[in-house]
Amino acid sequence: MFPITRKLLIKTFRSHHSSRLISTKTYQDALSCLNSLQTNYKVIQEFKANSNNVRKTDQAIDEMKEYMRRLGYSNDLNELTNLNCIHITGTKGKGSTAAFANSILNAYNKSGVAQKDQLKIGLYTSPHLKTCRERIRINGKPISENLFTEYFFQVWDALNTTESDPMRFPDLQGHKKPGYFKFLTLLSFHTFIQENCNTCIFEVGIGGKYDSTNIIPNPTSAGLSLLGIDHVNVLGHTLKEICNNKVGIYKKFSTNFTILDQPEQEKMFEIMKQRQQELGCNNELNIIPRFEELEKINLGISGDFQVVNASLATALTINHLSNIHKLNKSFKTSTTLTNKGLEWSKNSKFPSFVIKGLEQCKWEGRCQTIPAGKITWFVDGAHTIDSIQKSSDWFVQKQVERVDIVKKRILFFNQQSRGENLEAFLTYIYKNMKSKKIDFDEIIFSTNKTWSEGYNADLISMNVSKEQVDTMAVQKQLKDIWLTVNDRSAQIKLFDSIEAGYNYVNKYNQQTDVFVTGSLHLVGGLLVVMDGK
Repeated sequence: MFPITRKLLIKTFRSHHSSRLISTKTYQDALSCLNSLQTNYKVIQEFKANSNNVRKTDQAIDEMKEYMRRLGYSNDLNELTNLNCIHITGTKGKGSTAAFANSILNAYNKSGVAQKDQLKIGLYTSPHLKTCRERIRINGKPISENLFTEYFFQVWDALNTTESDPMRFPDLQGHKKPGYFKFLTLLSFHTFIQENCNTCIFEVGIGGKYDSTNIIPNPTSAGLSLLGIDHVNVLGHTLKEICNNKVGIYKKFSTNFTILDQPEQEKMFEIMKQRQQELGCNNELNIIPRFEELEKINLGISGDFQVVNASLATALTINHLSNIHKLNKSFKTSTTLTNKGLEWSKNSKFPSFVIKGLEQCKWEGRCQTIPAGKITWFVDGAHTIDSIQKSSDWFVQKQVERVDIVKKRILFFNQQSRGENLEAFLTYIYKNMKSKKIDFDEIIFSTNKTWSEGYNADLISMNVSKEQVDTMAVQKQLKDIWLTVNDRSAQIKLFDSIEAGYNYVNKYNQQTDVFVTGSLHLVGGLLVVMDGK
């Protein structure tokens, strides 16, 4: 091995942290370095053409551990265990589940607990909407530009000045950095450790077993939200394959959770229980229903389907607080052992801070309503077939409620990289509206380019074709699909930037509802344009 002076490196980090040394490096410098780690469009297309190119081996996990070693952390990653992590995966709802869990824990801090029992809560999620700092939050707030820059270059410089054994890690030679997502994962670990967080929530990027977050040794709670078909070139084409990958986050000494309403329920629960047996888990698999108490409250994230995510988040946080001895011992959950696992009662009652946390949860870009004078924006970054269906159902229900006051309806849509699903997306949205005898008066197809002159620095994307963006090839394809499959008389406008589409909508001086969906990149760019910066 190539040893590094671990104690010296960590001591140096903490010395820099305490003195806040002035650096000439800026947040924009950090973004430039970070964006250089993005996978470009050509490589992504090669991955799609040959799934064998995608690294689905234990080597990917070993490399993340090696990067942590080069930062000066211990081989057993005890520093990550000390973060007291909640780990969440799933196909749909994992981000919302993480947001609900974070909000519950922040509400716990405000529930009158003693200062010594306060939590310092780290939250790592992806992707971001407006700024990459959203991915790394402490006590609900994205870390500052200064803190991001400081820790970013601590990690960057450490990887530039340390080496790995070429026999064990041939792909890490020449001070090679991890890719964009892996680097941010590494940065989140480093940030939360250096900031002395004592509770952290990590959302998996893709899958579970080989995801870069999956070096967390012993989460307090590991949760699996709703399963579905997505990222098939990485995870497989069947629910069985996908489930097998995602249960990789279950650990022997964590309490492992899933929701009751899984598809192909018998097969999925069998895979989860088999994983538990292989690990030698002492705890049963915890099965979470839709809690009836949560059906009666106004969740901070809209959509009836969010009750499932809120229920899972509630169970994960209740178990977490119990494990770290922060929960009143008089609180007990009602459970029944069945052939599926340990099923929580749907009639369970929870402390008031849980309800407050769920009601106060804010998660931009997910079933979000933004009133702006006479224009109301209904914004959701749905980008899979299942999520488009749920998002469309939400918007249509809102239109049924507002049918007497809305004068004009506009669809503002883009999806730049899932060409195989475009017709299914647009057809469902159209038919769903028609089923309630509601129509779009106009349709806007836009690129994800933020401004007419280019991208916001936080939103630069190298994993889409520049030529397709410049020629608006995808937007022309979307127009052709709508006119051919849905409505040949539709009024359709194409715009080469989100800013241009936004300005077009703003010219209307009547009650107008705009449904923005198809891409988190589109939604994030719109929110940046709305902010004017």
